[in-house]
Parts: sequence; C-alpha cells; structure tokens
Amino acid sequence: MRIVKINRKKNLKLAVASTTFVCLLSLSLMTWSNTIPKVLVLNSDATVDKYTIAQDEFSKELPCFIQKVDLSQDKKIKDIEKIIENNSVSIIYCIGVKACMSLHHYNRQEYIIFSSILNSFRLPMRSKTYGISNEILSGIQITLFRYIFPKINNIGVLYSEKYNQEWFDQVQLEADRLGIKVMGSPVSESKKTLSELKNLLSQIHAFWLISDPIITPNKESLLKIISTCDSVKIPIFSYNQIFAELGVTMTVSVDDQTIGRQAADIAKQIVLSKKIDEHVQFPAGSHIVLNLKKVNAYSLEYNKDALSSINTIIE
Repeated sequence: MRIVKINRKKNLKLAVASTTFVCLLSLSLMTWSNTIPKVLVLNSDATVDKYTIAQDEFSKELPCFIQKVDLSQDKKIKDIEKIIENNSVSIIYCIGVKACMSLHHYNRQEYIIFSSILNSFRLPMRSKTYGISNEILSGIQITLFRYIFPKINNIGVLYSEKYNQEWFDQVQLEADRLGIKVMGSPVSESKKTLSELKNLLSQIHAFWLISDPIITPNKESLLKIISTCDSVKIPIFSYNQIFAELGVTMTVSVDDQTIGRQAADIAKQIVLSKKIDEHVQFPAGSHIVLNLKKVNAYSLEYNKDALSSINTIIE
C-alpha cells in the first residue's frame, strides 16, 4: 500500500498577514489592559496526532499567551483548578472530549473554547462557551461524494434515532436538492446493525458510515461493517481518515490545522471584546482521503479531474 500526500503550496501572504495580526493584537492588549490575558490549553491526550496538530496551530496564532496541560499525564481536576487560579487564566481551550468534560462541573467564569469532539452539539453549553464542531456539513460531504463519483446516485446509511435522527432528516433534504437518494435504516440496538446493513446493501451504490455509538460501539463492529461491504464490493464513505487504511473507499474529515486556527480566531475575538455570532461553528476546512486501491478493486467510475482536490491518495 502506497500513501501519496498531496502537498499544497503555502500562501506566504496569508502567513505574513496572520503574523501581523498577532503582533497588532499583542500591542493592542498591552495598550488596553495592564495584564495580558492568559490562555490555558487542555489537551485530552498529546500523543494523539490530531489533538497535537490543533494545539500547535492554536499556539502559533497566539504566541506567548499559552500554558499547556496534557491530561494523559494523570492530571486531576484540582490540579487544573490550581493552574487556572495561580496563573490568572481567562480563556481555556479544550481539545477532545476528556478535556471538555473535565470542566463540566467547574463553575468559574473563564471563557471556554472546545474542538475535536464528535457530536459536540450535545455538550452542555454556557454563555461563555464556544467551539468548533468536528462534523463537516452534510451538504458539503454529499457534494464531494457526487463530484468524485458522479455515477453514484443511491447512498445508504444506518443511524440510531436517539443520536442522529435530526442529522438524517437534514441529510435527506440536502440530498434531494442535489439529486441523490439517501436511504436510511434506523437501528435501535448494536446487535441488529449487520442484519440491517445486509438488507440495505442490495438497494444502494455506496454506504455512508457515520459517527454513531449504536452503529459502531467498538473497533470490532467497525471491521465487520467494512468486511460486509467489501464482500459485495460496495464502497464506504466515512468521516475518519484512519478508516481509509482499514478499507474504507473515501473519507471526508475536518482539517486539524484549520480547527486550531479557528479556535485561535475565537480567542482573539474574546480578547478584543468582539461579538461572536455562533457558539458552535462548523469547521472551515476539510481533509479528503481517497483509497484508489479500493476504487480500482470495485471498478468504480470516478472523476479523474477531481484528484487534484484530494489531500491523500492510497494506491
């Protein structure tokens, strides 16, 4: 298996503009207040690449303001509270669900920014809580599926009504607008997933594997879904780029660098007392992985002109 990463040339003007903004921000803060606001970054696990990428990008945008805590190092909530109090922290950036939930019962008045959390719209929200969703807009994903695979018109999806009924209703509206049929089967128990999948496979051209704790409660269930689809050469579209190495045909996930920059932008707006319109923003960037090995094995027709928009190709 060969993985080809498509490197995109960095825009020097954007980098210069970003650096200039940070410098001006620093000068503004020193002019407007006696103390520079301090930011605490809570990382659920610094050994997880996507968390570290978001943290690094966030730190680049806000140099000299940051203190970092890796929660995989057995930090307890009382330790975090002590850090916040002793360092006059005013903004806390939580990366991953463990970091965010560590502050669930924390009742102080610091601003909280979160990212890298699936189903983040279900998190408890306070007036000073902001974040970036880890889900790409469904309409964007369908558009990408259609652009790369123009012959695929029927897409199947399994979902639990408890976690994803609203999402599925929205997906159907988006799909109808784009001329694609999305067939969904609700699943109430994990043990029924494979039987529902087998019933669905004969009616669809592709399977859309979404984030749902009922559908994929563990890695074993994920591998069974991939194996079942592979046995009848039905391609899988999904949300996690790691899945492509397990046999999924295409993944559309958030771009972790962009996530970090978005979180930093929210912090800047807070520091400058600017109005933030949305408490939870959708991610501004995406990372697309195409498993060309599976595309060829399934004899799928695809838009070769679309390859230039793919971030990573597995051959």
